Amino acid sequence: IFRYIRMRVKNEDAEDLTADAFLKVVKKIRSYSANSFSAWLFRIAHNTIIDYYRRLRPTDSLTMDDTDGIDMILLDTEPSPEQQIKITEDNEAVKKLLQQLPATHQAIMELRFLEDFTTKEIALITGKSAGNIRIIQMRALRELRQIINRVE
Repeated sequence: IFRYIRMRVKNEDAEDLTADAFLKVVKKIRSYSANSFSAWLFRIAHNTIIDYYRRLRPTDSLTMDDTDGIDMILLDTEPSPEQQIKITEDNEAVKKLLQQLPATHQAIMELRFLEDFTTKEIALITGKSAGNIRIIQMRALRELRQIINRVE
């Protein structure tokens, strides 16, 4: 949850928002139904981020301009310094590519490929239909291909 939030807000605000999200979880635990717990948890985090941006700029949309990094690769063993540099470079490259997508596309791609949620779980988190999630994902992948082709 912290990583998900940190990718969308300034690093110094991510800890507070994560705490806020978990406070909401504790307060709303009785309303939890038989759906996926992780999807429910990410939905609360997603809504916490939206509330945060509404408080900051009521008319601006959610962006990733203020992100500090992406912790995409989790390894069981400690990577070598060379591997750490390569991972950092790869993460920065992916971050730059994702930032060129609309905010909705960014969120869907992160949930699907970085957080490894299913389409159904992403639909629960975002409040969109599973079909809409698949369409957004397809469009985002198409846009990423076009961006990569322009860079090469």
